[in-house]
Amino acid sequence: MSDRLYTLSKACNIVRMTDDSVGRMKVFVSVLQNSRRIRYSYFFYQRAPDSVKAGLIVLYGLKCYLSLARRHDSEQHLLFFASYPNEHRVLSHAREKLSTIPRGEVTTSLTNVFRLTAISDLFSFMPSSVRLFRFAKRLIRKHEFMPACRIFSTLTYYMRFKRLLDNDVKAVFIACQYSPECLGLAAAAHNAGRKVVFTNHAIASGETHYVAPLYADLVAVNSPAMADIYQRHSPHKLNIVPFTMAEPQRPMRVPNRNGDTLTVGIYLTALTDETRLQQIVREFSRIASIGLIFIRTHPAQVVNADLSVTPCAGVPIEISITAPLHEDIARTNIAVCGNSTVVVEILRGGKPVLYDHRLDDIISDYNGYAARELVMPYPQTLDEAVFEQMQQHYLSDNWHETMRYFDCGYHADEREIERGFTAAVVSIMQQS
Repeated sequence: MSDRLYTLSKACNIVRMTDDSVGRMKVFVSVLQNSRRIRYSYFFYQRAPDSVKAGLIVLYGLKCYLSLARRHDSEQHLLFFASYPNEHRVLSHAREKLSTIPRGEVTTSLTNVFRLTAISDLFSFMPSSVRLFRFAKRLIRKHEFMPACRIFSTLTYYMRFKRLLDNDVKAVFIACQYSPECLGLAAAAHNAGRKVVFTNHAIASGETHYVAPLYADLVAVNSPAMADIYQRHSPHKLNIVPFTMAEPQRPMRVPNRNGDTLTVGIYLTALTDETRLQQIVREFSRIASIGLIFIRTHPAQVVNADLSVTPCAGVPIEISITAPLHEDIARTNIAVCGNSTVVVEILRGGKPVLYDHRLDDIISDYNGYAARELVMPYPQTLDEAVFEQMQQHYLSDNWHETMRYFDCGYHADEREIERGFTAAVVSIMQQS
């Protein structure tokens, strides 16, 4: 049965396969450009001797170890963990649907490092420091800075989660299948005989990149497309249950050229092409009915470029950083996206999307949306004809069927889906 479970070795290998890819290295280069703190750390790391490099990796792992904390103020049978905004959003939705189960969570924050209890946590880390240093030295010989840090942190997260899993915990719930944090928790849970429940935090349905295999006991997906992807890339048959998306569902509303003043939302992911972004802003500013253009940045701020120089071009420009996603979707009339997975949530919110593969330096149609005609391509020439083109695309019967492949709750009984999801989670926990 061990081949069906997460182990520390599998977790480290998944992180290695994910972070050693060309695409991830592009993201790392972008992070270096955008973050002065990381850029200086990398500058020092490159010039340090191997022993110092290994020491820096160990210190990073220690930071990750101490950054985790869990409140023990009540009985907790199901333990949730999320690192990034998208994960928090989908797990908050899951927690709401599982309100009858005693639940808790593990938090990750730099402020946890400075808790009084971190002193005792530090002493629990120290006995392993010599072996960890040796492991770090092996990593720096084989991997670049970012993969080495992340593979090493998988181990230290695993060590910490093993200490946080008390006897009352029957299962853990994660929303990422490739991050060191979530994989460390999953491996620690299976090592302790607990169950692992997983749900996807995005509809990343393309296969132009490495897709991490799943070893979770229950896989809750909000998209048949994701169910297909996960099953193809996992070594055994998955226990899959449908689930709903966190964002509210709305009927599709395609604006017309003679309607009210319109708002254009440009939704960014990593590796934004700033020149292309400025071109899109200028093109929309020439359409008379456009009254506002806002640019929503990626929720992981470290990958975002400085957008303060984006030209106004005669139309008011806003930068949206902290607004809840559903609020930005609600005020959008036309969305422009590159290879961002937010596309499905925008469409679910009833807003048409123009897909521009040039908006970021990511493989064209990275998520497979264009190949299945889920999205309408950004036109070669943007003019008033775009309104009729969007109506033809998004109001067709074929499009509705395509949308249901990417969102199992679209035009479906979502309450029934959620009842099935809750029953599946309760059943899997009873097996623990």
